[in-house]
Amino acid sequence: MLTTLTKKQGTLLEAVTPTIERWIAAFLVARRAEGKRESTLTFYRKRLGTFVTYCQNHHVTDIDAIDATLLREFILSLAEHHNAGGQKQYYSVIRALMRWYETEAAPDGWRNPVKKVKPPTVPLPPLESASEASIRAMLTVADARDTVIILTLADCGLRAGELCALRVADFDFATGALSVRQSQTNAGVRVVYCGQKTCKAIRTMLRSRSAKGEKPLFQARGQKPLTYMGLRSVIARLAKEVGVKAPPLHSFRRYAGLSLVRSGVDLITVARVLGHSGIGVLTRYAKIAGTDIQAAMAQHSPADKLGGS
Repeated sequence: MLTTLTKKQGTLLEAVTPTIERWIAAFLVARRAEGKRESTLTFYRKRLGTFVTYCQNHHVTDIDAIDATLLREFILSLAEHHNAGGQKQYYSVIRALMRWYETEAAPDGWRNPVKKVKPPTVPLPPLESASEASIRAMLTVADARDTVIILTLADCGLRAGELCALRVADFDFATGALSVRQSQTNAGVRVVYCGQKTCKAIRTMLRSRSAKGEKPLFQARGQKPLTYMGLRSVIARLAKEVGVKAPPLHSFRRYAGLSLVRSGVDLITVARVLGHSGIGVLTRYAKIAGTDIQAAMAQHSPADKLGGS
């Protein structure tokens, strides 16, 4: 026979079976302890907040009461305001939460409902890169510092934040290696190697400045480090001067990756150069223009190798 819970018993039960909100709070603490950036935590928090509201509106407050049907209905409910890419972001965040709960606190016999739910299918168009013609044009009007900036972006595939964070000591005069702090993945330092042209330009720039050690490799006015906004202004100014559309900063990174792929460099090596943990993103570099496919077939047609007329 069921009895009415006293206030004290209710509090105890709540402590034993926390609400979804309390599990989310614990999940965010765990992610912060793992070193996730505040922007990432905010990303999680906002999307999980929307999910909690949906659950509450459907009278679900216990994380163990979440099932595959609820998850599917929630994803479908997002379609009114979000495209497939936005829906997949919510799916990925909820999946991270449920996997963490499964590892950390799920009772014996609990089955993770997210495993039954397929993520929304997101079409992946080819990644657009800065054009070689635009880069060449900007180099014709760039001074010594700006020339090095463009060459380094195009040669090494750095993120804007990674380039701005470079110090003089990060460049090895002898080998042309750059020690790059990975701003997005927070995965420490990776080493990339500049080509001969970029190496020569960096060496010339540094000799003219007599800069050493912890000084920023790329300086703004007053010898302060170049900022993201400052870098964007540099590209916008050069593009305007030669009459081309200013390439987005990230498009230089795509140019570097796509150029390496087109040159025959394997995807694993390209991923290491760009600082990716895998080749998933790079598969989009393979979705290249029809002219690339035409040229590949002209050079490597299987039937042409058979000989004959």
